[in-house]
Amino acid sequence: SLGGMVGGFYATNIGATQPFGVEGWRFAFHLMAGISVATAFAVFKFAVDPRHSSHHHHRRRFRWRQQQQQQQQHYSTATATADGGQLVGSAAGSSAGGGADLELAGGGCGLAGRLERRPIWRNIKAVLQIRSFQIIIAQGIVGSIPWQAMVWFTVFFQLLGFTDLQAASLMAAFTCGCAVGGLFGGALGDRLARRWPNNGRIFTNQLSVLLGLPLSFVVLKGLARPAVGLYGALLFLFGSCISWAGCNNSALFAELVPEERRSTIYAFDRSFEGAVGALGAPLVGLAAERLFGFSGLLGAAGAEPDAKNVAALSSALLVCMVVPWLLCLLFFTALHWTYRHDRQKPLRDAGEEEVESRPLTDTSVRKRVTADAT
Repeated sequence: SLGGMVGGFYATNIGATQPFGVEGWRFAFHLMAGISVATAFAVFKFAVDPRHSSHHHHRRRFRWRQQQQQQQQHYSTATATADGGQLVGSAAGSSAGGGADLELAGGGCGLAGRLERRPIWRNIKAVLQIRSFQIIIAQGIVGSIPWQAMVWFTVFFQLLGFTDLQAASLMAAFTCGCAVGGLFGGALGDRLARRWPNNGRIFTNQLSVLLGLPLSFVVLKGLARPAVGLYGALLFLFGSCISWAGCNNSALFAELVPEERRSTIYAFDRSFEGAVGALGAPLVGLAAERLFGFSGLLGAAGAEPDAKNVAALSSALLVCMVVPWLLCLLFFTALHWTYRHDRQKPLRDAGEEEVESRPLTDTSVRKRVTADAT
């Protein structure tokens, strides 16, 4: 959010200039492309994949367990020999059973290994069968439309009579509020999730939507005169209240999707929601022109045309924000009935994986204790 605040502030102010003889908007796009390429290279060169490291840690841990198992087998054999062969059958049974356990617990075997060998599309298909995941995807699609529609905020402020610097400052205040709201919303979601594990984060998302509905009306229709300070404070509050759902949705995903699939499923979710949600910006333009009578060019002179266009654009923005958010509220409400059951499935799968990968030492000790008891 802070990076977007700086970038938006810079792009808005440079748009009307010509640095190095290039139109400002072209220069901003080229600069953004260069930064993106440099960031991609830095990620490729220096970033560490946590899942990759965890996989190697699991392999090292398994080799350590295997060494402990071998030492335990030698100890069991030596004890059986010292006791006159009483535990020979037990040690042999442990060795035979250990082969099966090693096959299940070996690197790449068990539930995690099967997931890694699955094609990507099968992983996506398996997760798409989860009802709560379907609801969150649907909510994300309609919920991303208002955020794409908000790219018109800068134009809206310029039509109100604010200068480029003032419009950029207002958008910076809004983005800063989103950054603060994301932090606060995540902390609130964590606290409510500890109190109500199956409903806490859903309540947080619903509260965010409920706060955003009246505030969006105040931002677009409620202020009688364009005052920079008043708009800045209101936009900061607006951004602080509507940005809670993103971080909490990621936490909901993490509890629905097994760890081995999260990167794939997150990528699918972001790409799918982003592609469909991108319709938000053109929908605002179409609604402003076709439904509310926006006419002429942006920034055309004349107080009366500007007032008419301000009303048209604000109405279009309000429709493209309020209607999707009402749908989001309904989707979040539906999660209260499905999330409890779907949340338990990854926990059951994790329990099955733990049983499959249980060390051989547990088996041998268990069998030795049984033999001693008999």
